[in-house]
Amino acid sequence: MMKKRILLKFIIGVLIGICFMLMCNHMPQLIEAVYGSIFETVSFPAFMFFVGMFVTEIVLIRKYVNKKLHYYIILGVVFGLSSIILFHGHATLEDKLTPGSNTTLLTRKAAGYNLPEAVFIQYYMDDKEVIVSEEIASHEDDSPYIFTFSVNPHNVRVDEEKTISADVEAILFSYPYFTKDEYSFVIDEYWETTDTLRLVVRDEKYIFCSQEIIDLVEGKSDYKNIVLKNGNCDTNAASLIIRDIELARPYKKVKQIIVMVLLFAIGMLIALPIWGKKYPILAVCLSLPISAASLCMCGMIMMLFNIPYNIYSISACCILLVGIWTYKNRNLYKCLEWSEISNYILMAIGIIIVLVYAEICFTTHDSIVKCALGYRLAKYGSLRDILYYAAPYGMLEPMIMSLGYMVHCDLLYTFYPLIIISGLGLMCAGVYYFNKNLSMLVLLGGMVLLISNYDFILSAFYVMAHGPIAVYMLISIMFIIMKREVNIQGFEYIVILSASMILLTRVEGAIYVLFIMIASMGMENEHLKMRKVNMVLATITILWNGYQIIYIGQSNNTLFWTPSRGFLLIGASIITIVFTICFNQPWGIWKYIKRNYYSLLLLAIIGGTAFVVIFMERSMASLNMPVYLAHFSNSLENDTNSAALWLFICLLFPVVLSMRSVIDKYAVTVAFGYLVLVFVICLFRYDGTEQVPLRLGYYDSSRRTIVQIMPTIVWLIAYCMGDAEKGVKY
Repeated sequence: MMKKRILLKFIIGVLIGICFMLMCNHMPQLIEAVYGSIFETVSFPAFMFFVGMFVTEIVLIRKYVNKKLHYYIILGVVFGLSSIILFHGHATLEDKLTPGSNTTLLTRKAAGYNLPEAVFIQYYMDDKEVIVSEEIASHEDDSPYIFTFSVNPHNVRVDEEKTISADVEAILFSYPYFTKDEYSFVIDEYWETTDTLRLVVRDEKYIFCSQEIIDLVEGKSDYKNIVLKNGNCDTNAASLIIRDIELARPYKKVKQIIVMVLLFAIGMLIALPIWGKKYPILAVCLSLPISAASLCMCGMIMMLFNIPYNIYSISACCILLVGIWTYKNRNLYKCLEWSEISNYILMAIGIIIVLVYAEICFTTHDSIVKCALGYRLAKYGSLRDILYYAAPYGMLEPMIMSLGYMVHCDLLYTFYPLIIISGLGLMCAGVYYFNKNLSMLVLLGGMVLLISNYDFILSAFYVMAHGPIAVYMLISIMFIIMKREVNIQGFEYIVILSASMILLTRVEGAIYVLFIMIASMGMENEHLKMRKVNMVLATITILWNGYQIIYIGQSNNTLFWTPSRGFLLIGASIITIVFTICFNQPWGIWKYIKRNYYSLLLLAIIGGTAFVVIFMERSMASLNMPVYLAHFSNSLENDTNSAALWLFICLLFPVVLSMRSVIDKYAVTVAFGYLVLVFVICLFRYDGTEQVPLRLGYYDSSRRTIVQIMPTIVWLIAYCMGDAEKGVKY
């Protein structure tokens, strides 16, 4: 047996050498890119020190480490080194996150861009009817900012085209006005109180103003005498007027508190019957993610059946869902320790109030697009109307943002930090209930580095999906492990719900979900049965992409979802279903695969990546490699301090692998496979026919996507390190 193992290792070593020679021969520019990213982005002494530590650690673990004390010493050394590296980072958040900043979307848009465009028009036309000519009404695609995002079709009235004279135009333009292309939006003296806006025409210029000012001018023969003496006003003056009106809306913060507390309460009512008795902290921390995901799934069902989406229908849906659930589980609520749970509830409400009044928020152009989609959803009341625009960006955020616009509290900026806090609480609960002291120490060290990481903290306040997806990724993997270890209740529902949010919210999310589900097949035991979960998630992926193909057709942004990519995901889902059905068959080949599952899976990931890099996207890989590796470093050019966290993770991976349990192999495979998948996916970024390489800076999508796996990797390492304390080494 020993001779066979030595021979197998020798053959694998020779094959790896041959592959490396082929890579060097075919791709000299890739080798140069890797060399440059290591010895330029990361200093040579730092790199050699890391390699030396890694090798020394492996040797020590294999030869000498056999007591708990040894693992505590390793952890102390690793955390100390990571802390030293942390202080050599070059990132600062002061220019992006400021407590007490103005979170009104119009203000934040205007602060970052020359013209507030769609956001200005959104507030300008808020809750008003619009009278336009038949010609304009029939060309909606030519006026996207007017009709696509701002006005419900039911509020558009068609009338004959109204042409005005030069004198009337002068009167209108004596008021503050905003201009976008050939459209101008006048803020006249009746604009704020009017119910109706009128589109008038002058020399191929289209001007919106109140119906009252037109009636006044037309009813006066001496209208020249009513011109106000405030002169022509520019776009900035008009923007400031609307911004001030929006800021003056009453009780915005109170409304936001009510919305977030209601979301939290809905999640509590769902989570408590399942986990509240044994794991109350876990149930409380799951509340917001569960309620947000349930809202999104209700919205998707409404979209499938073309049910109007508004505050009444969504409220009725939530009441029906929670009502049936609470009635079905009414006896379980009586078994809860309400004195303990009430303390957690009060703490959660306190955190919500603090975050609402702290007003910490970070937005970019993509954030504005998602908020505009949420606004349009609140105004139009039909998910199918926004599907064409929202599907490439994901469905979770427009639905959550629409709640804020329904109750006139603008941007729901507290959703993002609250769901990240829920994720941090889940990490602690997932170790506190199911492991020992060493796991808690590892988790403490990892969380210190996590919350000091520039990318992670910015994602906690960034109005983008990466923070929420990080939490749903954590929930999916955490419950798979818990089901296997302690047979936790509600595993199927929570994993399907969380994984569905990943594939519905990120365009490439289905790839990550299918990979995690396939990797999880190797962990099956008498408790963990992945077959049903895999079947359901693969079916959801097929239905979602099929629905988009039918209702969207060719996407207007080829950088995101396209029908061809939808067909590829459908094909991958079918393969997943077939693989899942065959996996538990008593065939000889499957017995061998199950026995060496994670070794074969890692080999497939490495081999597939090498094939893609060498034979398909050679030049793109060369361009992307140095930028991608810079995401893991303390690069001044890349404005990041990520090296400390990744050093901590890499130096603890040998300890995890030394345990040699199925969960340890699963943890390493999921972490490594996810990071490799991110790189491979970025090789196929096309905007039309043009390739889009990665770029340095936080605004690069691959860098933000890496954030999605950070909490999960930290939790996995902490959980697996508990095996050392338990003496699990086989």
